[in-house]
Amino acid sequence: MTRYLCSAALWLVLAAVSLFAVRVAAATEVEVAIADLAALDPPSSREVALAALIRLIERDDEALAHALAEFATTEDDALRGRLAVALGLVDDPHVEAVALLMTRPHEPLARRLAALDLLDRRDSVDPEILGGIVELLEGDEPPAVHARALYALGRAQDDPALVRRVLAAVRPHALGPGDELRARALWVTAQWARAEPDLAPLLATVSHEDWRLRAVACFALGQARLHTAAAEAALVARMTAEDERAAVRDRAWRSLRRLPVREDTRQRVQAFRPAAP
Repeated sequence: MTRYLCSAALWLVLAAVSLFAVRVAAATEVEVAIADLAALDPPSSREVALAALIRLIERDDEALAHALAEFATTEDDALRGRLAVALGLVDDPHVEAVALLMTRPHEPLARRLAALDLLDRRDSVDPEILGGIVELLEGDEPPAVHARALYALGRAQDDPALVRRVLAAVRPHALGPGDELRARALWVTAQWARAEPDLAPLLATVSHEDWRLRAVACFALGQARLHTAAAEAALVARMTAEDERAAVRDRAWRSLRRLPVREDTRQRVQAFRPAAP
């Protein structure tokens, strides 16, 4: 019996040593991949290192934890951005949780933006993650944070309370200054709209003095999950306005082609001839 116990103990020791060796090897392997990823030249070697890192973190939890810790602590902004690409492909709730913590106001701006880029890649549907992103939109944040937060909102959800909160947080940006920020907010509004009043920011922007924003609003109305008679009428008005920019008329026409419009509108869409490219 003593001999068997000794043999079992020896086996456990050898197993522990073997497991430790495997973990060290995995850690060493991921460290090499991250070091290669951090290298500036040549770009082709970074692509190889990125592919190697993705393979590692997809199959090994230790490697994933190491890469996530490096993403959270590195001072190398370029490396953090490359790690975001790799981590964005991993379906693990810890990735989103760590990224959300990194978006908090006490963090340096570069780290916050990288974390939002990672959340954008994850396309999260977790209500807690989405709620944390909405908090950024509700707060007094730099425009860059608001812009990245809009991109990080992910796929629209159907929970009524979350929809109302998202639309309320996005509305000031959909009606505010800043072409890029407003354009993204209009698109998000179109995706999350569930009732006719939700489309008000888009309908207001269809007649904006800036033709670029008019074009964005026409595009967003064509992508919206909600179709209304008011939206259809606004698009028809843009498409048929003789003094309208060709780009805006074309965008309105393309949106109307996607929508379940009335028969008279369908005939007008068919008769429309977009400007030559």
